[in-house]
Amino acid sequence: MSAAPQQNSTPSTLTPVQAQVVLALAQGATITAAAQAAGLHRTTVYHWLNTQPAFETAINEARAEYILTLRDELKSMSCLALSTLRSVLEDNQTAPAVRLKAALAVLHRPEFPVPGWRLPEPIGSADQEKFMQNFSLMEMDYKQLRYEQALDRAERTNESDDEISPDDGLRP
Repeated sequence: MSAAPQQNSTPSTLTPVQAQVVLALAQGATITAAAQAAGLHRTTVYHWLNTQPAFETAINEARAEYILTLRDELKSMSCLALSTLRSVLEDNQTAPAVRLKAALAVLHRPEFPVPGWRLPEPIGSADQEKFMQNFSLMEMDYKQLRYEQALDRAERTNESDDEISPDDGLRP
């Protein structure tokens, strides 16, 4: 998948190993998995999170960039999926049962952009529609970031309860 944040988006204050961990975390790896992939102990990553604000900032920025990239890819795939459904619906050679399933897929799509939203819905001006779409996307991105931050906090709390030696796995 080409949705990886670019390495040059991480601050230059990070070491190459830290940048590797940042990219892994941004793509959804756990702290333990990201640390193992970089040849570190997870306490090293927790130490960086607790002592280097630039490291945590880099993680948050990389996650935000990754989410935006995924959202763009999803948007592109949605257009392709709708085009496919249209061609199935318009093709008279398609079996009626398949056409029916395609029609139902369109009518019973996930409730987006607003829960409870159904066809048809009056649309205001083009500017209003664009604003609402952008607002919905930003709201989803924000909720995703908040969810990931909560998971990280919970993971840090659970793992900080383990007995940790101050020098256990720490590397410069």
